[in-house]
Amino acid sequence: MLDPPRSVPTPGGRPRAIRRILDAWRAGNRWWQGEPPSQHLLVELEDGHAAELAHENGEWTLERTLDG
Repeated sequence: MLDPPRSVPTPGGRPRAIRRILDAWRAGNRWWQGEPPSQHLLVELEDGHAAELAHENGEWTLERTLDG
């Protein structure tokens, strides 16, 4: 597994620390179109909310946040 980031930028612009990893998985994406697989994390943020991160093109990006 790739090293996860220590914090994630959120829509409010303020980075929030990652408290813990809740789940990790690999997605095949559209392999038939040549898209490489991507790594995904479901993390708990410092404020108790959850966020999904994706590792594509060498960096972690925020896919979505979930309300608790």
